[in-house]
Amino acid sequence: MKANQATYPVRRMCGLLGVSPSGYYAWLNRLSSVKEPADRALRDRITDIHSQSRGAYGTPRIHAELATAGVSVGRKRVARLMRQAVCTVVAAVAAVAAETEGVSATG
Repeated sequence: MKANQATYPVRRMCGLLGVSPSGYYAWLNRLSSVKEPADRALRDRITDIHSQSRGAYGTPRIHAELATAGVSVGRKRVARLMRQAVCTVVAAVAAVAAETEGVSATG
């Protein structure tokens, strides 16, 4: 909404989104939560692990990698941060197909 404030009135955008203008401004001026900086750092670390695995690692493996590195974090928190970072797991079939591309199954 902030990006479109110059083009559209805040009241109209709030009406379209089903929020009150006072609620929008309260949210805009709200302080960040205590966990937000830690979540941001952890999300970056999760994204790095996910990239290093070329998209193959899902929540269980990333959680295990973090535990091995001494980071104490819950599996559900890792899953939530992965969703926020839009980390998608590459299907194993697609990875195998890419490796064997051009090789026929019959020999």
